[in-house]
Amino acid sequence: RLRNGLPTVPVHDLVIHPRENDLIAGTHGRSIWILDDLGPLQQLTDPVTAADVHLFVNRTATRWRGVSRGGERGHKLFQGRNPLTIEPQAPANSPPELETSATIDFYLKAEPSGKVKVEIAELAGTRRFDAEIDGRQGINRYFWNMRFNLEPAAGGGGGGEEGGFQGFRRRGAEAPAGTYRVRLTVDGATHEGTVTLRDDPDAGGIGG
Repeated sequence: RLRNGLPTVPVHDLVIHPRENDLIAGTHGRSIWILDDLGPLQQLTDPVTAADVHLFVNRTATRWRGVSRGGERGHKLFQGRNPLTIEPQAPANSPPELETSATIDFYLKAEPSGKVKVEIAELAGTRRFDAEIDGRQGINRYFWNMRFNLEPAAGGGGGGEEGGFQGFRRRGAEAPAGTYRVRLTVDGATHEGTVTLRDDPDAGGIGG
């Protein structure tokens, strides 16, 4: 039984988006419902469900760029969270940059005994990102903000993204376009995969 926010409503049309590989459901009375990225379900074979842990092939992530149209959009602006990997924005001026993320998908046959460790690192380099997250039985999806760990300030200082001067948030460096190694550690066992990042193909010289 697959719900994921879909209410009890008749569905008369289904289509898989040819570019995004999202499942689009045309409902009767509740508009359109979208299940982002069917990749994990398409890869969910019998050998995968028989394994204790499986790291799926991850979809290529895009660092979307925003373009300011100028002026206030007003309080009647309607905007959807499109795609899911973009953080919601207040209905004001268009932001010059969008907080986008890459998805790391994995399967757990049973709930782990402790935290799941996610590590994303350069293939040829030292910069990396790591986090400890909760895992649950079934398909899991983690959103990586496509940034490395915050490096310590010169002369010492702590890490972490919170804090900063006069309330500004300190963040790690952006991970550039390319392929990165993904390591998933569950109950002491490590599984490896990759995730690829790309720049917005329609951005042109924006942000350059």
